[in-house]
Amino acid sequence: MVAIAKSCTGCGEVKSLDLFANSRTGKYGKTSKCKECKNAVSREWRARNPERARGYHRRWAQDPVRYARRQAAWAATKYGIPATLVVKMWEAPCQICGSVDDEKRCIDHCHVTGKVRGSLCRKCNSGLGQFKDNPALLNEAVAYLEVGM
Repeated sequence: MVAIAKSCTGCGEVKSLDLFANSRTGKYGKTSKCKECKNAVSREWRARNPERARGYHRRWAQDPVRYARRQAAWAATKYGIPATLVVKMWEAPCQICGSVDDEKRCIDHCHVTGKVRGSLCRKCNSGLGQFKDNPALLNEAVAYLEVGM
């Protein structure tokens, strides 16, 4: 039997499973507290421990290896590809302009299908976004530039 609701250990209310965060060890793959209760507990802890909370975030930012690993894991989950591939894509040159500057690449993907297309520098990725990922608009822009030459 598949559960569609769960009781929160924080507020005691029975809520839909989508109101609970994912957890590998929790019942039904969800945390024991709903997101609202979990966020309230986190806010209270940060209010009682401001120095520790700031120090925690500083440590993440100051450890580039740990930070990069976390970012790669997040991107891998978001795009459904292995974290090792994410890292390789970040290290590869931009697939449009060939830039190899120190900035990480953006993982370009189709906003309709979610399919990953490749890695681009931030400027090229923003450029595609400005044209709404529409090849017809890009062709019009190319024609406009060619007329002006």
